[in-house]
Amino acid sequence: MARVPRATRRNPRKIPRQTRSKATVDAIVEAAARILERDGYARASVNRIAALAGVSVGSLYQYFPTKEAVVAAVAARLGQDMLVVFGRDLAELAFIPIEQGIQGIVAQAMAAFRVRPKLRRVLREEAPELHPLVDVRDFDAQLADVLVAYFEFGHAGASNRPRNTRLAVGLLMAAVEAIADTFAGDPTIDQEELVRETAALVARYLRAEP
Repeated sequence: MARVPRATRRNPRKIPRQTRSKATVDAIVEAAARILERDGYARASVNRIAALAGVSVGSLYQYFPTKEAVVAAVAARLGQDMLVVFGRDLAELAFIPIEQGIQGIVAQAMAAFRVRPKLRRVLREEAPELHPLVDVRDFDAQLADVLVAYFEFGHAGASNRPRNTRLAVGLLMAAVEAIADTFAGDPTIDQEELVRETAALVARYLRAEP
């Protein structure tokens, strides 16, 4: 088999147009996601992905030239799914005072970080070279842009914090993701209380004297 050029290794071979083709691609991407979650990147072979998807390896190669291209599609799909969850009712938060909006922002972000967290960890830790190379910007970059706009434009002058908005957003995202990852699914934790306490933590950070 001819070697696939490096520049195209992570790109789909062709874009599905018909309903049946889209269903095939969806099955391949979902099968890859399930194998990545269960067994990790190293064991997510093209043969295993095709078998779980119920398609031939030849059919998979019609759409994806390499395993890397399939995994890049999984990463893009995950980012899109997380953004859908984060974006629900988000517009309403833009028009209320930041002190009230923080809890809603935290709740939306934590819900997004709970979308297939194991898959997200595999993509970030076992295949990091793929993470910044998907065709669309990943969830982190888009979430950061939304939050920066929220603090800088929607609530300008509401607080003297943060001075370096991009850095502050990065810190807040890392903290919220870590909290969600640590406590999500814990039956001993009241998830609504977890959101409130996390929002209180964020609010204290934003109000702190520089």
